[in-house]
Amino acid sequence: MNKKLIPVLFLLPLIMAFIIPSKPAFQNVDWNNCLEKYGSAWGEDCLKCQYKKDTYKVKLKNTCTDALDVVVCVQEIDKTWRYSLFNGVPPRDSVIAYACKGTGKYLKFVRKAGNKEIILPTAEQVNAQYKE
Repeated sequence: MNKKLIPVLFLLPLIMAFIIPSKPAFQNVDWNNCLEKYGSAWGEDCLKCQYKKDTYKVKLKNTCTDALDVVVCVQEIDKTWRYSLFNGVPPRDSVIAYACKGTGKYLKFVRKAGNKEIILPTAEQVNAQYKE
């Protein structure tokens, strides 16, 4: 083997590491951490609920610098999940999700706005997977 070729073979992996791009930084982010609960409330008025005394609302805020697509599901007393989809939630903006007769439990699924590589679940998928 050519002695001039040996150093090149050792340097090739190092050179390739700089040439081949790694995943963008946003793909390493746990987007669920960007949506933080800042409050919740029982018994608040809700236009879509018949009785206000049993309502449960959860209040979540986008704490990251990117817009988010968000699914929030709040559990009803019959163990089904009330599904809410919010697309393009701007930084520092908030969302409120509710259950008319809530248990106080909620789920959140978050991705960077428009990132189609992360598939948000449907209402049917959430109710099938998380029914207790």
